[in-house]
Amino acid sequence: MANVSKFQEEHAKRLIDSFKAVTGRDLIGLEAIASIGQQSFEAPFVVVSHNGGDDLVQNYRNLTALNLWEMAWEDFTRTPSRR
Repeated sequence: MANVSKFQEEHAKRLIDSFKAVTGRDLIGLEAIASIGQQSFEAPFVVVSHNGGDDLVQNYRNLTALNLWEMAWEDFTRTPSRR
């Protein structure tokens, strides 16, 4: 199980709340055994987001996405969304 940062925990909560507001569905199952951030980071599907700037930059990617794109967190969070 990977350790998640305070940012990842808080950002996962925002992503989950936003997804629910837009779709009416839960993004993850919200199991009691792990934090929201942990569940989002370890989800078996891709979870990715970017900021709202003029040149959008990725600001969150879960483990599935990191593995799929073969990028470290530090590299990913500096990558423009257009790439």
